Amino acid sequence: MTPLAAIAIANTVALLVWVVVARYGLALLVDPSIRTGMAPFDAANAEPHLRADAFELQKRGFTPIGRKWEHFRFAPRVTSGADLALESERCFATIYGRAEKANAQGPAMYLFSAFDDGALVLTWNTPRELYETPDHVEAGLDTFDIDALLAEHRRRVAPFADRVALPLTAEGRVLATHHYYRSRFAIAKMRGHGRRLVTSRLWLLVVLMVAATAAALAP
Repeated sequence: MTPLAAIAIANTVALLVWVVVARYGLALLVDPSIRTGMAPFDAANAEPHLRADAFELQKRGFTPIGRKWEHFRFAPRVTSGADLALESERCFATIYGRAEKANAQGPAMYLFSAFDDGALVLTWNTPRELYETPDHVEAGLDTFDIDALLAEHRRRVAPFADRVALPLTAEGRVLATHHYYRSRFAIAKMRGHGRRLVTSRLWLLVVLMVAATAAALAP
């Protein structure tokens, strides 16, 4: 085999290895669609802090409806801690982890109102940049205070009062997730994440190809 052929084969192998490593980012760039569903929420066997967080929401009228799972192509399935619904506010609450503020820990969560025409309102209890269009609003409030979060979400949802909300059920939560990931905001965010993943791995490709070339030329 000539040195040129050996280099070509070695670099092809390096490229294939890189594609395997970068497959999640490539998938998000090409197709940011998602599979989603609901799993049961077993409060009796949930972690103590999750039970306590869900109980705080239940004291305000929220009803547990399950645990949402999401699965992007070539990525592990991700499941929320708990999903609940509050009919009077036409919103879901999703607890997805733990957060820390000023040396205090509490639930990382958001409130989510979704409507049958595709409109969406999300209010997070962590800081984030405001995104606002006539059909999609996302805002963050840096607080563990559930009542303050509810008040802020209520204010954000007020302009959507004449729209029909999706059912506040497990099936409605799945449909709301699909609405979200079909939005331009989510597609752009997922593709941006995919682009960053692919870019961050380009240096890996360079290293792999240099190493492969050196190995092919070694006596």
